[in-house]
Amino acid sequence: MIAINGTPETQFKETEVGLIPVDWDIVSIGDICECRGGYAFPHEYQGRLDGELPFYKVSDMNSYGNETVMLVANNYIDLSDLKSLKAK
Repeated sequence: MIAINGTPETQFKETEVGLIPVDWDIVSIGDICECRGGYAFPHEYQGRLDGELPFYKVSDMNSYGNETVMLVANNYIDLSDLKSLKAK
């Protein structure tokens, strides 16, 4: 186990995916959530920088600020758009 920054409360262990907190386990994503295929996002809806809901695309995972949690979206839609797209 390794203490990062000399803080013993934050201990890590080495795993096949790198260092993780000692109380974490490595599991398959299908064990903790249901994975579904997405929908095509029509070009006419893309590029809005304001709206009621962020519409995340796979490419958004590479945006600065989204390293751990998805916080930055490059597209936004309104609830009426969601209904038109029949998206969830």
